[in-house]
Amino acid sequence: MSIATVVDVLRGPSARPGSVPGSMSLADHLREVRARLIRSALVLVVAFFVALPFYDQLLALVLGPYNQAQTLIGEDTV
Repeated sequence: MSIATVVDVLRGPSARPGSVPGSMSLADHLREVRARLIRSALVLVVAFFVALPFYDQLLALVLGPYNQAQTLIGEDTV
């Protein structure tokens, strides 16, 4: 797969001359879904690599309420 093909997929479907506005064939819909899935996957990959250096801080942010609740429950049952 060449870079030009990837760029064409990311641009999405092009309007065909002579087609009725607002109508798409099944193949056009499938191309659009493919382009959206590829864009979504690329965004997730980029977000993963951006968040990776902040792993410890993000883990503390997510686990903070859980650890706090666990501490409070542990104090109440003793």
